[in-house]
Amino acid sequence: MLRKNFTQEIAQQCVECGQCADVCTLLKEIGESPLKIVERGAKAIEAFSCALCGACESACPLQLSPKKMFEQKRAEAVSQKEFAVDELKYLYPDRKNCVTNVYRRYNKIDYSDINVKSVAKVCFFPGCSMITYSPELTRGVYQELVKSAQCEGVWLECCAVPLEMLGLIDRAKAMHKTMRTFVVEHQIETIIVACANCYYALREIFSDLGVKVKTVYEVLDFTPSAQLNKKIYTIHDTCPDRAEGIFATQIREAFRKKGLAMVEMEHTKKTAICCGSGGQISHTRPDLAKALIDQRMMEARKTKADELVGCCLSCVLKLETNDSGFPVTHALNLLLDIKEDFKGAKARSKAMLEGPDGEEIWDEIMTD
Repeated sequence: MLRKNFTQEIAQQCVECGQCADVCTLLKEIGESPLKIVERGAKAIEAFSCALCGACESACPLQLSPKKMFEQKRAEAVSQKEFAVDELKYLYPDRKNCVTNVYRRYNKIDYSDINVKSVAKVCFFPGCSMITYSPELTRGVYQELVKSAQCEGVWLECCAVPLEMLGLIDRAKAMHKTMRTFVVEHQIETIIVACANCYYALREIFSDLGVKVKTVYEVLDFTPSAQLNKKIYTIHDTCPDRAEGIFATQIREAFRKKGLAMVEMEHTKKTAICCGSGGQISHTRPDLAKALIDQRMMEARKTKADELVGCCLSCVLKLETNDSGFPVTHALNLLLDIKEDFKGAKARSKAMLEGPDGEEIWDEIMTD
């Protein structure tokens, strides 16, 4: 949520030290300090080229945020029609025919037997990527939560972060209102999440309702594997977790409990590199997204690890598209020994839109 004028803060305090540009592909490309960008005014295309990963604000010695400057510009560009955001409406999670909803219908992915129907004091909130592209993992995690946390259903909703990323603040707020009503009507007291974006978003949305938001990693008990696993793993930390490191800490602890060997990449936790899906730049600046993927995979290969592990399925899906073929998996697939059904999801999504049938599906997606 945007609450203050971060652009004004940069105008008043930025000393042009260059530390943010050292960690940001976009700022290097622009070739100007945040102060200079503020003085001449950020462009809409610059704002929609930002991965919104927060590496810049972590690097800034004055805790300024070019990221939030670009977030504000996105919202301004949308409201003033500087950016044709409706060309990306296939991403809007509040639309019946957004691409994830259509993908689930097309692939007959159904959760009607386990979704939240009435009172559910404890529910699982997998997030839109997991329920769409990894139904087997969704169900597997849910079954574990039923046993260990008395979970009473799966809440099939998006956290609205994609709308905020696209500068659609009013639409995001409308989703928040609907979600708050859902929580009250279903008497939800605890929400268990698998995604860092969902965790931090829901924690804020429900902050005044007394709802507890927990991660699957703090709820589940990860015992050592029965079979010896000699592989070495390196962990990709997700950008929303950069400041607090809740997921980063819990995943590494789960790996230790499970008896899995880890080796760290050069950039981890607060300095982690974006996977390429942040800020929806794979739809607005695919060249920058690919550069981030390449950079991340180069670091992973340098560790000599056998596999890269992520805790966000969006990150895993994006990193899995790397050209080198370096294996990528989700932490929960590994920790719970659940089959990786997300493999090739990006290719399946693309194939869905090919040929005459694909044209009809695309028309359906883009029809309000």
